[in-house]
Amino acid sequence: MKRLLCSLLAVMLLIAAAASTAAFADDTEKAGEAANQAPGGVWTAEDIMQMSNYMNGNGYCRVGKWILCSTVENNGVRLLSFNTLSNERAIIDQDIPSYLSADGSWITYIAESNNNHATSIKRIYVTGGFAQTLINESNLPVKGRIQSLQIYDGHLYFSVNNENVKPITGTFFRADMDGSNVSAVIEKAVYYPYIIDGQIYYQDDNDGCRIHVCNLDGSGDRVFIDDYCYQFISDGKAFFYDGYDGEPVIDNRGNITNISELTRVLKVFTPGEGTRVFQNIHPRTFAFNSELILFSNALDNDRLYSYDLKAETLDPLYLNDYIIDAVFVDQTRIFAKNSNGEYLEGFIMANVDGTGISAVG
Repeated sequence: MKRLLCSLLAVMLLIAAAASTAAFADDTEKAGEAANQAPGGVWTAEDIMQMSNYMNGNGYCRVGKWILCSTVENNGVRLLSFNTLSNERAIIDQDIPSYLSADGSWITYIAESNNNHATSIKRIYVTGGFAQTLINESNLPVKGRIQSLQIYDGHLYFSVNNENVKPITGTFFRADMDGSNVSAVIEKAVYYPYIIDGQIYYQDDNDGCRIHVCNLDGSGDRVFIDDYCYQFISDGKAFFYDGYDGEPVIDNRGNITNISELTRVLKVFTPGEGTRVFQNIHPRTFAFNSELILFSNALDNDRLYSYDLKAETLDPLYLNDYIIDAVFVDQTRIFAKNSNGEYLEGFIMANVDGTGISAVG
C-alpha cells in the first residue's frame, strides 16, 4: 500500500557509493505553464527545514527543549516525548504518530491505532496529558485513511485517501483547530500536499502523479510540474523532486507499465527556467537545511550521505550505522533514529558533518 511518506531516513537522495560528486546534467524539460511562479516572500532557513521535515511525514516535532517523535516500544510504535537537555523521556500516546505540528505547548498529529490501524487527528500536551481526539476517519463523509496534516492560518488541512479502489479516491479537507466545521477543499485523491503562501501544492495521483497547485479554497487548480513526481521540497525558488529519467507509460489503473525501463533520478524544477536533472542519483525522501541535502544510499546499506548544494560535493556520513528518520534540529545538528550497532533502536544527536555523534534517550 502506498504510504504518503517513507518511514526511512528523512532524506533526499540515493547515490552510488562510488560516486564522489554529482553534477547537474544540462537536460531541460517542460518548464510548466508560463503562469507558474515560485512561492512568494523570503524563505528563512526555518521555513525550508519545516517543509523538509513535513514532507517526510513530520514524524518529529520540536518545542523548545522537547522533541516529540515515534519510537518502537511494547510491541508497537508509540509517541515519545523527551527533553534534549536532560534526556528525560516518556511515552505519551500509545498510537502511531505522524505529521506532528506544534501549536504553543500542544502537539497536533495523525494517530494510527496499533490495533486496527484506524486513523484520527489528536491533540496532546507536549509532556503528555490532556489528550483530545479531534477527528476520526470513521466520522468523515468519505471512506479512507487520514494521510497528511498541516496547520495553516489557524486551520487544520488534511487529506483522506481510499487506496482500496482504483483509481484512488479521496478528499482534501479543512477544519477548525478543534476539529469542527470540516469542509472539502479538493474532491479527489491528494498526496504530498503542502501549503505555501496561500497556495496548495500537491501530487495528483490520478493525473500521472503530476504536481498541481490551486488556491486555498481549491479554485484555480492547474498543473505546476508537468512530470511524474513523487515527494518534493522547495527552498522558495526551485522545487526538488523524485522522478524518472524517461517517460512513464501509465495504464487506466495508474500503474506504470514500463517501470523496468526507467531509472529514478533527482530533478530540480525552477519556474520560468525549466527542469535540471541529477544523473546517477536516485532520490527517496529528503532532509534539507538550505545548504545541505541528506540522503540514505540504498546502494550502500542505507548509510547516510550529505550533498553540498553550493560546492556540489558528496560526503559520506555515519558509514558504520544504518540511519533512519533524520530531521534537522537546527542548521548544524540533526536528530535521528539509529538501527544498527551500539545504538540499536536508539536515538542520536550529531553534527551535519558526521561528527559529534551522541546517544540520547
